[in-house]
Amino acid sequence: MRYNVSTQTNGPAVLSAPWTRHERISSVDLHAITKACARCKRTHPLIEFSPAKKYKYGRHSVCKDCKSKEGRVKRNADPHVFRERDRRSYALHAEEVKARKQAYRAQYPDKIRETKRRYRLANLGKVTAYNRAYFRANLDRYIAHRNLRRARELNATIGTVDRNAVLARDGWICHICGGLVLRHELNFDHIIPLTRGGAHSNDNLAVAHASCNFSKHNRLDVVSMAPPRIRRKQ
Repeated sequence: MRYNVSTQTNGPAVLSAPWTRHERISSVDLHAITKACARCKRTHPLIEFSPAKKYKYGRHSVCKDCKSKEGRVKRNADPHVFRERDRRSYALHAEEVKARKQAYRAQYPDKIRETKRRYRLANLGKVTAYNRAYFRANLDRYIAHRNLRRARELNATIGTVDRNAVLARDGWICHICGGLVLRHELNFDHIIPLTRGGAHSNDNLAVAHASCNFSKHNRLDVVSMAPPRIRRKQ
């Protein structure tokens, strides 16, 4: 059985023929036909209700906004139960979830970027505190990521980088002044600076004091005072 939508001058669109459960409603009708929400009692277009075959017009009796609010209340009341449920569900469908997320990120990069920007602006204090805590707890990882990003921005050659291997090779000796480097003074210098065409790799990295590294900047005429076994050709 077919149905048609007729519009009224002073009211919402209505079906001119009875609706049956097996009929499908077009995308135009989803915006034209309205329905009252069983929770908030307000009238919304059908597009504001989730699909559900057993309800009128094939749409749920509660609008999406009300269902979302109810879900947040339940999750906040007992977060551990929902967290465990989500964990089990992810374990069963990990590959599907990853594929779906990757497809979404590829399809809507601008939307994701804008959402993150709005969140940062709305939660500036929270984001700042989190970033500071992460920076203190993962200093080495943060510095490694920053150096890698800088190398990519400069289109430098990127090779294998293992900070522990460089430390073991140089023995915590600054390749610029030849002095012992303490933990709080530790820095890694690109012997041939990235801005001069140097590579981001173990062969072009050497241990240095942070002050020595900053003083050197991107010069090539710095004379190494380190022992001969860790000197590098410049």
